[in-house]
Amino acid sequence: MLRQSLSYGNGGLLEAVSALKAASAGSSKHPLFLLGTSAGDVYYLDQQGKVHQGPRLQGSVQAISFLEIFGSKYWTAYFVMDSLNVLGYQISHGFVFEETFNAACPGKTPVPSVCWLNPEVLAIATGENHLRIWDCLKSANIDLPLHDFAGTEPAEALRTVTLNQSSGVLMGQTNSGKLLFWSSWPSSSSQSFCRMMCSTLWSLISSFQVRLSAADISGPSFAIADTHTVYVLQQRPLSFAFTYPLLAIQTSTKSVSIIDEQRKKAAMQKVKFQISGVAVKDNLLVVWSEETVSVWQMSAQADDEGLTLTEISTFRRDYAKIAIYNGALVATKNKSINFLTAQGVVKADIKVLANEGTVALMDIKGSTCVVAVSEGYLKTFNLDTSDPKSWNKTKAIKEAVTSYASFKSLSINLDCLYIAFLTDRNDGVPEDKVYLWDLERNAISWYSFDSAVPSQVTWQSDDPRQLAVNLTCSSTWKKAGNDRLAFFFASSDKGLVLANQLPLKTNGSALLLGTHSPFAFVYANSVEQGGKLAVIKRFLPDCEGFVPEHKDDMMAIADFGYYAALGHFSRAINSVKTTSNGVWNHLARLCVKRGKLEYAKVCLGKLGHVAILADIRNFAETNHNTKAQLGRLAALLHIKGTADEYFGMSGQTDLSDSLRKACGDFATDEKHGPIDGPQGDVISTSARLKQRGLLYEQAQHEKAFADVEMTVEKLKKAKCEKFDVPRFLLQKRPQELHDYIDQANDTRLYGWYGHFLESQNLTDEAVEYYEKAHELKAQVRIFCGRDEQDAALALVRRSHNRAAAFQLAHAMEVEGKTDATILVELYEMAGAYRNAIRICMDNELDEEVVKLALQSQKSESIMAAKYLQSKGLIDKAITLYHSAGRINKATDLAFTQGYYGNIETISVDINENSDPRLIERCVEYFAEHKQVDRAVNLLIKAKRVQHESMI
Repeated sequence: MLRQSLSYGNGGLLEAVSALKAASAGSSKHPLFLLGTSAGDVYYLDQQGKVHQGPRLQGSVQAISFLEIFGSKYWTAYFVMDSLNVLGYQISHGFVFEETFNAACPGKTPVPSVCWLNPEVLAIATGENHLRIWDCLKSANIDLPLHDFAGTEPAEALRTVTLNQSSGVLMGQTNSGKLLFWSSWPSSSSQSFCRMMCSTLWSLISSFQVRLSAADISGPSFAIADTHTVYVLQQRPLSFAFTYPLLAIQTSTKSVSIIDEQRKKAAMQKVKFQISGVAVKDNLLVVWSEETVSVWQMSAQADDEGLTLTEISTFRRDYAKIAIYNGALVATKNKSINFLTAQGVVKADIKVLANEGTVALMDIKGSTCVVAVSEGYLKTFNLDTSDPKSWNKTKAIKEAVTSYASFKSLSINLDCLYIAFLTDRNDGVPEDKVYLWDLERNAISWYSFDSAVPSQVTWQSDDPRQLAVNLTCSSTWKKAGNDRLAFFFASSDKGLVLANQLPLKTNGSALLLGTHSPFAFVYANSVEQGGKLAVIKRFLPDCEGFVPEHKDDMMAIADFGYYAALGHFSRAINSVKTTSNGVWNHLARLCVKRGKLEYAKVCLGKLGHVAILADIRNFAETNHNTKAQLGRLAALLHIKGTADEYFGMSGQTDLSDSLRKACGDFATDEKHGPIDGPQGDVISTSARLKQRGLLYEQAQHEKAFADVEMTVEKLKKAKCEKFDVPRFLLQKRPQELHDYIDQANDTRLYGWYGHFLESQNLTDEAVEYYEKAHELKAQVRIFCGRDEQDAALALVRRSHNRAAAFQLAHAMEVEGKTDATILVELYEMAGAYRNAIRICMDNELDEEVVKLALQSQKSESIMAAKYLQSKGLIDKAITLYHSAGRINKATDLAFTQGYYGNIETISVDINENSDPRLIERCVEYFAEHKQVDRAVNLLIKAKRVQHESMI
């Protein structure tokens, strides 16, 4: 019996044949498909339709995956057995099966439920309280626990699992009949993105209970069946509408919540049909399904706590999209756009051309309606007339968007000059661009994101220049709350200019509902709140921490943000006409955050903050780092996080630590933890310096409160135990200092303590600690001070320490009672040859003078040579002159004094760079004494060939 075929899920044999046939188009020897039986037999069919026997496996085959790597000489097949063993086989082009992988997946169910997420990645329901995702190629797995989702009992176990390939959603059913749904990025089932789906952390997005205790589930349409009933599930996006101050959002399949942000009132309305969409505007609420439209009138009395909804009409129509305009409805259906009253009476109808496809999306602002047509057209209409007509030419976006497959999101701005839209690509790869159609220029521009996929666009309801884009991060491991908002300004010359990005920071899926200064309204299906509706208001980036009192103040902030985003900061400052101190203070903070120090000073000047400006000016005189100045200004404006960032960017971590100290924050770095951890974690040098600085500051704080134990502990953690701790104990607890020094077993501390004891005239104890510290010079100093030169001399002779030898020689020479030979010995041991030669000359130790001079530098040799020459020791003087490199002087002295025997020795060092007169003189001497060979050799060395021929 055939159990399972290839393709990504539990598809039928026909689907497997089609998929593998397409995959095998480039190889004549490619197996058409693999078959596995309940008896464990594996068969493969070639392209001639012949069936061949493969390996026989132990157990029943539950699932098969076949993988061909481009350019490889082998194919790879994975078999999942009923025992939850996963077997990997390498298949050569000769159809030889070789086992390469064998791993067991423990579970509690005798027959597991499996589905392939891609040819390498397997999802397994093992009868436990988690879903297992297994990467067969990497032999790695992740477990997705069920109990992380509110409403799921810890005892519930996952029984079955399947994948909806079109949406990338996994569905599983527990033993209690509860259906669970997981989603991940990317949701596309494109082959090029399949491998990423294993290394993505799936998020449990929804669940609900069904009355089928022993149901079977299957994809791709999520069909659920038992012996009596079959259900087919349809996945629909959440319906919502935002027209400030009204917000309508679907809370269940048959209910909608309405919020009036201005009057702070809300209501919940249930309908009798499954909701497909909602629209809200001008105190009208429209809810529709695939065949019914219901219109409601909203009202609120002053003494009412909530909104009152009265049904105006309900009529049967199958509209896809509905919008509200001047109390009437604008609805789309296939190729038509109907204009009808709130009671459902059609007043006008516009049809798109046959070749333009069907209406996909629609948006209305002011009197302009824009529709997106499925074949890649954007059309705009003027709604002011009783017979709407197109007032701008139709735009075929395929000319600019060559990868267009379908429209995903559409929005027109407040003054109807710009249309923003998103598309899906025709190659299945998630589109990372947001597009802008400039109606005045009739041109399309775009902005591309590197690490995110835009999912929705919406213009700000009170500023026609600002566009908000909902982004889904494309990080390798997607975590709940990674979504963020991107805010753009639209400009006729620059197109879309990215102004700010705002992390949503929610614990579940997040959806942008709309923006109205100073807030962005976000819908969060929070995991922590059990999936309950949560509409969260987040400050727009330019408005964070500032709620304007007047509309003009908000406009001033918006104008400043617009020109600042375009790079025109001078114009941004000049555009602000308000005299509100709150606005200027907020603008100063914005300038600091954007790194514009000079413009921040202008804002502070408008506020009259003379003291802050003077402080920054004085600080800049001693610190020319602009980042440090920005950090200082941020600290003065109480923007602690920004100040810390700028100090870190400037590399001046001491300023950051000072800021923390001023704020009373002595905590260690949260990212890296304590620096004295058991594993000695390797972190950056700047981070270590920052941590140690904070610990040191905390120790000083504890010191101020005379907490000795805590101070010593913090100083040790700050790596100051060899300097600050002994000095602190010396001040606070000198009786404990001796024990601390002995326990430290550190030579530097021994030396420091020896100096302290010496200053207290405790010389015997000082010598003891100097000896432990190996400070011989200090010991000699104490011995000399106590007139114990013999002990010092013995110490120096044992150690041969140069510094100690010089210390002792100098002390003994000052006293003048020591034998000259001892002084010469000590100075020679210290390497002070000039001093040793001086002692020898003073005491006429001529032989010692020659010996020391030959070991010393040239200057000492010349000094000794002059001394010997003055005493008539010409031969020794010549030798020293020669060793010092004074060849001319040595030769002249040899000739004038008749020491001709030294000439031969000196001539060895004569070369072409020597004095020509010296060379000629030596050559003449050798020639006169019939030493022609020496003369010739000398001329050759000096490269005097003509002289050689003369000789």
